[in-house]
Amino acid sequence: MPFRSRLPLLPALFLLPPPTPSQAEEITFYYQGALTQDGTLPAGCGGFVGAGTSFLGSLTFETTTPDVHPAPQQAIHERAIVASSLELLGVAYGHAGNGSMQFQDGYNVGGECGGALHDQLNFYPRVASPLCPGTFSLSITRIDCTGGLLGTATSMPTQPPAASFMPFQFRMARAGVELVGSITAMSLEPPTPVEPSTWGRIKRRMQ
Repeated sequence: MPFRSRLPLLPALFLLPPPTPSQAEEITFYYQGALTQDGTLPAGCGGFVGAGTSFLGSLTFETTTPDVHPAPQQAIHERAIVASSLELLGVAYGHAGNGSMQFQDGYNVGGECGGALHDQLNFYPRVASPLCPGTFSLSITRIDCTGGLLGTATSMPTQPPAASFMPFQFRMARAGVELVGSITAMSLEPPTPVEPSTWGRIKRRMQ
């Protein structure tokens, strides 16, 4: 049998086109605020919570999650929130399922802002703690009657809202529990030194 060298095949490997990098990107917003009403959590998570109690949190969303809403002035990005966290009364809550993002640009539903067009930005992460049973749904929302909160509804925001658009409304709820608060700051950097595994992430991901 004649000898056939395999060496000539090696250069062919380098002729293959390189993998095309995905434009997918995860961005984390960090937030802080305080409760505006008294409330009660399950005993394992602290029990009574007074108005003025501070909290910290984060939410990480995938910027390439498709919009499933047909209207150009509105957007719904289902399961876009891929990581989230919350700390309240010294209890750490971790991500408990991908949540959605919704926003409206120059739109009016339900007569907010006296019937004028407005911008609205909503985040709906879900968190849980091993210290108390159940999953908590978070609602982080802002209706802006000036119309300046969002530049467009065709792409996700990549920068947190400016201080002039604070506060955002905060709600934490599950069966028999509802806490209400106000988010007074949102940024790309954690408000205090924290462990990355606890507070979410900012990374570029190749797919």
